[in-house]
Amino acid sequence: MKLAKYPLASSDNFTTFEFTSEGPKGLIHKLVRFQQTNTLKAFTILHLETKTK
Repeated sequence: MKLAKYPLASSDNFTTFEFTSEGPKGLIHKLVRFQQTNTLKAFTILHLETKTK
């Protein structure tokens, strides 16, 4: 599968990533954050998106 790639910015420790996707509904700013849990090698993933004009 060949998918479009987006330029992205990440935090220094690579737990937060931001990018803007472009699709039929316009530009959508996305933020993905990984948070470590108390379980070994398990993370919580937080995904936020906001529509941009």
